Amino acid sequence: MGGAATDDQSKQAPNPYPSPPIYSNSYPTHPPPPYQPYPPPYAFAAPPPAAYYSNPHNYPPVVYQEPTTGHLTFAKFLLTTMTFLLVGACVMSFLTWLIFGSLTPDFSVKSLSVPSFNVSDSLLTAAWDVNVTVKNSNEKLDVFFERLEGVIVYEDTVLGLADTDPFHLSPKGEVVFEMKASTNNLQQESFAESYRGLVEDRRRGRVSFGVRMAADATLRSGTLWRRQLRLRVFCEDLEVKFDGPMGPGKLEDGTQKECLIYV
Repeated sequence: MGGAATDDQSKQAPNPYPSPPIYSNSYPTHPPPPYQPYPPPYAFAAPPPAAYYSNPHNYPPVVYQEPTTGHLTFAKFLLTTMTFLLVGACVMSFLTWLIFGSLTPDFSVKSLSVPSFNVSDSLLTAAWDVNVTVKNSNEKLDVFFERLEGVIVYEDTVLGLADTDPFHLSPKGEVVFEMKASTNNLQQESFAESYRGLVEDRRRGRVSFGVRMAADATLRSGTLWRRQLRLRVFCEDLEVKFDGPMGPGKLEDGTQKECLIYV
């Protein structure tokens, strides 16, 4: 009885191990998947999508605007106006010169004398007497000098000041005016760089001075036309020869020295 029961239990109990696979020598009948080639290299050079260039700060896009017709018209008008003004000024200057001729008078130093000139190692005391000739070569213009001031210089150092009274110069007229300048106990410190040269020139008996002037003048033609002028006059290289160590001096030759005029 016991052996029979055991046989029945063995028949009814499940097998805890899976069944071994069944091997077959046959191959699957379904076809292999189609061949997928790799993408070409240039496929990866394509630009990123538009979202890559998004504007995270929401800045407004920069839009180029061409200049409007109104701006171009104003620029052309301004350029044309400036051109006409420049051409008009040149034409007016030429017509003025053509009608009236030379506008600036001529200056020259007629004479220069130095009655006294005492220079020591530290002080200068001197006096100058200058006669200046002014000629008006214009046939239609009157010249009125309202102010005329002058200085005596030595190597760009001012030694004395002078001025003259206002005067009138008629067309084709000529005027000789006098300027007197002086200095008293001018100290060496005021022009130490050129003082030594001045002392040496005086000992040699020859000193080269300069006369420089500034003038305000008015040119008139009748009652309708007038023009203001500011003149700068330079009369340089006026060499004065002295008589002895303490004597006076004057221009070495008697010829007039022409001056340079700047307007």
